[in-house]
Amino acid sequence: MVQNPLFMSFLFWYFPLINLVAFSIIEVDKQLAIQQKRRISERNLLFSSAIGGTIGSGLAMLIFRHKTSKISFLRKFFIIGILQVFLVYFYVIKSKKLLLLITSKVASGYAFAKAAGTFDFLVSLHLK
Repeated sequence: MVQNPLFMSFLFWYFPLINLVAFSIIEVDKQLAIQQKRRISERNLLFSSAIGGTIGSGLAMLIFRHKTSKISFLRKFFIIGILQVFLVYFYVIKSKKLLLLITSKVASGYAFAKAAGTFDFLVSLHLK
């Protein structure tokens, strides 16, 4: 998992902002629908969710009762949400397990090579 403070600071500001934007886009689309004006495309609504605004979009859909009866939109919206949950799971949980596995294998390989006396031989080959 990335521990870079700059990256974490970026995420700290990115997700609230993108969710605010996604919330606002759904609100504007609802107002345009009420006024029977040209609307924001579903592609753009879903794109704002896909880039991290799923929570903001979902809240706006519930608050403004917008796009809640259109099954095709909801299906795509929930697929995006499920994919994001899997991405977070694999990024956070699996990367820790993978990192632990790699470090344990490297440590055990180092211990084996040192015990077998091949470590110094390998280092001498690398330094040549």
